[in-house]
Amino acid sequence: MTLATNAPLARARALFFDGTAHFEAGRLEAARDSFAAALALAPGRPSIQANLGVTLFRMEQWAQAVALLEPAVAAEPEQPDAWLALGLSLKALGHWLPAEQPLQKGLDQGRGTAQAWLALAHIQERLGREVAALQAVERALQLEPESAEAWSARGGLLLLAHLQDEAVRSFERAIALGADESLHRFYLASVR
Repeated sequence: MTLATNAPLARARALFFDGTAHFEAGRLEAARDSFAAALALAPGRPSIQANLGVTLFRMEQWAQAVALLEPAVAAEPEQPDAWLALGLSLKALGHWLPAEQPLQKGLDQGRGTAQAWLALAHIQERLGREVAALQAVERALQLEPESAEAWSARGGLLLLAHLQDEAVRSFERAIALGADESLHRFYLASVR
């Protein structure tokens, strides 16, 4: 290859690094623009697709994120952030069943946050997999033991499993951590 042939790839690389810097600084629109320009110069590059997809996910442009993330993870499966963004984008679009596998893959690759585990729990509960949902909530609590949202979710799942005493303790913990007291008092009244 001649130097002229390498120029678009060199420019794509520079734009990619610019996009990464913008993303890390929270400048999502600038990151999106840099990644999009890089992708135009190097079409089909999974790393660029993944970074642009994750950026679009963070910008709540879920359908566009999915369109980029699906081919990116198919080409390079070891991208936990891309898997998580794909699963969360699908969930945001209301595609519960398709969201479960990518979210689980991202979590399995070790990038799990408490919020990602709670999202998986919500999906699994919607799909009627309460035991798996409870396990996901427990993982969220391991990462963030002071999460009122996780304690509330745990209480709801324990209630479904007819474990009233444990559900009560979880709801009380959620209240203590700042969850909506009136709503959780209603839950507690329904248990007692």
